[in-house]
Amino acid sequence: LAVGGAAVLAARRLPPLLAPLSAAVCARGPLRRTAFCRLAAPAAGVRGLAMAGVVVPASSFLNQEQAIQVDVDLMSAEGGFSIDQLMELAGLSLATAIAKEYPASSHPNVLIISGPGNNGGDGLVAARHLHHFGYAPRVVYPKMESIVEKNDLYRRLTVQLAQLGVPISSEWTRPQEGAVDVIVDAVFGFSFKGWRGGGKDAPFDDIVDFLGSEGQEGAAASISAPVVSVDIPSGWDV
Repeated sequence: LAVGGAAVLAARRLPPLLAPLSAAVCARGPLRRTAFCRLAAPAAGVRGLAMAGVVVPASSFLNQEQAIQVDVDLMSAEGGFSIDQLMELAGLSLATAIAKEYPASSHPNVLIISGPGNNGGDGLVAARHLHHFGYAPRVVYPKMESIVEKNDLYRRLTVQLAQLGVPISSEWTRPQEGAVDVIVDAVFGFSFKGWRGGGKDAPFDDIVDFLGSEGQEGAAASISAPVVSVDIPSGWDV
């Protein structure tokens, strides 16, 4: 299951919190000609949802360049959104999708694996909302100390989790079967450019290898917990 925030990728539904947003900003104003509003334009053969005169398709495809442009448009002077607003929307959409597909009554233990960029921030926001939804989330945030030292937004998100008592660790170890009910892949999104090599990618290379092995028979250290990805599965080339 792939869940998106500002950008809609991999033929999934426009998140419910962003559908009204698209109707509001695309019906009038300078954003109507941007990538975000082209996403909300009628698509041939795709059944859409009409809202305030704007047709939002049930699913759309975007490549990497288009997805990046959606964020640029939303955070432009005309769009008026900030990165923390979009991150909050993405994280809440992610938590809501998990609550719908994997209820806390049957899937209480959620492991969120956050990467070094905005995808990781989406995961931190989702962890907070999942806590309020009645789950028992825990976060693995490799290189957390160096990341939050350079970025105040990520620092504040980790402080919020600490205030709620949500466990957060920079140490990555592969979870054992039965230890988690859902895994959230918030490592890399549509901006991923490939591996650098030479040990510079650790431990994210091992994390992506682990996530990619999920559900494959005979895969080493694979477990049966479902994986929910932010934007796209980490490491995919879009």
